[in-house]
Amino acid sequence: MPFADGGKYRWCRQESGSTGLTFTPATLSTDCLNLAKASWGQADSLAISGGPIATGAFNLTFFARDNNDPPGTNDNITQKSLALSINPTIAGIRIFNATDKKVHYRIDLDGCLEVDKNESTNPIFPGQTIYLYTKESRCEKDKRSCEKTYTDLITIDANCNNIVKLSAITPTSCTIIDY
Repeated sequence: MPFADGGKYRWCRQESGSTGLTFTPATLSTDCLNLAKASWGQADSLAISGGPIATGAFNLTFFARDNNDPPGTNDNITQKSLALSINPTIAGIRIFNATDKKVHYRIDLDGCLEVDKNESTNPIFPGQTIYLYTKESRCEKDKRSCEKTYTDLITIDANCNNIVKLSAITPTSCTIIDY
């Protein structure tokens, strides 16, 4: 039996940790079943919005009650649990070519690619390695100037903007700095 006004149901939520998400109605309790009926938020439905502020696994339990017993505590109550996993997005890291020439590269020894001066490579992701070459012929023969793993590049990226700068390259070495 719905409530006469203010929404059809009353809502309460229990959660294992703060997700940073917004719940409307916002009633949060450590023990919804023993929380006074008037303390539960009232609405037709529960809305979840916002962006998470934490990563990890969260247990959420939602309770909804009707108005079966308007003056008393014998309303119908339903309970639903949700296991929510929030995982961070891993952004790839790019190398900006700040040299005065075109540079060739491979990611994980795939095909040879090129990057013009003042351009960036394709992104490198965790577990990948980029190999840099001064010329296409050196790339085809795998005569590397240098190689960097994703971890190497993230370490260089001190300002965490997911881009580093190739400032110099020779047939036997390269210099990559924060950008």
